[in-house]
Amino acid sequence: MKNKRLYFLATVLIVFEIVNFSVTEFALTDLIGPVPMATLLAIVFSLIDLGPVLVTGRSEGLILGIWFIAAVMNASLSWQAFVLFMPELTALLFAAALLIIRLIVIGSFAFGETRPVTS
Repeated sequence: MKNKRLYFLATVLIVFEIVNFSVTEFALTDLIGPVPMATLLAIVFSLIDLGPVLVTGRSEGLILGIWFIAAVMNASLSWQAFVLFMPELTALLFAAALLIIRLIVIGSFAFGETRPVTS
């Protein structure tokens, strides 16, 4: 049962990161132009979700705080991407949904029974 849950959460995380990368890259390209830096920053924003999952020990609280700040910044970039194509309230709801999904999935990995790295 634990392995099935881990595989399910890993699949959800991979799909979420693909969507996250696409939305973030689009927002950054719109913000700073079509430069390689936009793609690099989008990759960094996608990889920052691994911090709470892989880090254990004394620095865990610091990493979670940094990750939460980055997650909120990424949600604001998502809002910027969505607001180009839909009304502002709808874009805000989509960005909030992405933030909530991120909190649930990463929280399941970081604090749940299915943590891939244990201390």
